[in-house]
Amino acid sequence: MRKVAPRTKKLADGLKFLGDLKNSRYDLKEAVSLLNESLALYQLLGVKQLQDIYDLLGDALTSSGNTVEGLSYQLKALKTAEMFKDTSQMISTIYYRLAFTYNSINQDNRTAEYMEKASYYALKNRNNNDWIMISGSLGTIYNKLGRYREAVKTCEEALIKCPTTDYQNQTNLITNLLFAATATKKLDKASGYYNRLKQLTDAHNIELSPTDAAMIEYLIAMKQFPEAELQVEKFIKYAAVTQSLISKQKIEHYQFQVDSARETSFRQSVTRKTHIYCGIQCCPVIITSRLAGCK
Repeated sequence: MRKVAPRTKKLADGLKFLGDLKNSRYDLKEAVSLLNESLALYQLLGVKQLQDIYDLLGDALTSSGNTVEGLSYQLKALKTAEMFKDTSQMISTIYYRLAFTYNSINQDNRTAEYMEKASYYALKNRNNNDWIMISGSLGTIYNKLGRYREAVKTCEEALIKCPTTDYQNQTNLITNLLFAATATKKLDKASGYYNRLKQLTDAHNIELSPTDAAMIEYLIAMKQFPEAELQVEKFIKYAAVTQSLISKQKIEHYQFQVDSARETSFRQSVTRKTHIYCGIQCCPVIITSRLAGCK
């Protein structure tokens, strides 16, 4: 294509398409190279509305670990889109990817801010599938911030509109609802969400670390320690496949939580039994003393 259509918009478009394809397949080095070449050609041709190529390049760079440079391109994409008053689905995608970048550097409030904007524009553009997916991510960050009421409202609304065959998004949404119900001690509701998740994940072989985590939290809250240990073992298998350092750190955290909760529960049980035992034993002593005094 470089020889057939050199220095043309057609070539720039083709390079952008190939770069996006490579990015989706995690061939990130090649993706960055192609997208940089495409951007340079667009700029040479005097193209001004570059928000899509900025966004793609920013996403490829952040995915490859170059967060600072990637974020700078994502912010250029946002600035360009706002300058040209772009209200298409492109602006929703820009906000969504920006939210993920800020989430990766633990800027939770900014993550929520951009995720809310991504949700707004997806809904405005009647892109129901993207809106449902974004709602799951928004529910997750609301839970992380302790904004449980907003998490529940967001996920319940999306779950109503989620297709019955969209098992992945259903799982994400119900996971957030389970987490919020457990965190706010609404264990009756949590039990319902837990059962729905079990049915979904078992029937459709869905493996998600946040789902495992929410289930473990619930089982610990319900003092179902053998079941919690089984769920931790399932989490261990998932982490081994994905080689996720974050998942491995969470496993250690949950193993400690299960052991600590089990020990606390055991101590409380022993303390209650000791109190009961002492109560039974004291009564005959008092009665005997009184009888002795009457003699």
